[in-house]
Amino acid sequence: GGQISTETRRHLKRWKADLDSEEAEELQDDTMITSKWLPECLMNVVEGWSEMSDKDRRAEDEEERIGKLLSWLVCLSFLDNAAAVDIRNRGAITLYLDKTSAVTEVLLSATLHANLTDKKTTSWMSCLDATNQDESLSLSDVATLAV
Repeated sequence: GGQISTETRRHLKRWKADLDSEEAEELQDDTMITSKWLPECLMNVVEGWSEMSDKDRRAEDEEERIGKLLSWLVCLSFLDNAAAVDIRNRGAITLYLDKTSAVTEVLLSATLHANLTDKKTTSWMSCLDATNQDESLSLSDVATLAV
């Protein structure tokens, strides 16, 4: 970790264009911190969400939506782990994720599919429990967790 990928550099250049030099430097530093905690492939996936058109979003099938929401939940897990080491990491990763528009993208997807009225408790681990081989991963359960 710690290296900024070519894709992330491309996004970072675009994000910094509208910032003053101090804000641009802070974003650069926060992106570098994030790259120490989030795998490059996960960063590239999250950054790619902002480039999706409405047509692309509508064309996503259930597996792609589940994948997006699980990627988000993994980001949150990395965020929690990074914050446990140094609370300043939370701010850096949060600023980076804000720039990617990931929160908006996830909420758009999750709120469409989340079950916000059922009192059933869904835990992260129950969603991924390998012993439940009879059950497929439910978009509703994953979306509920993401919200």
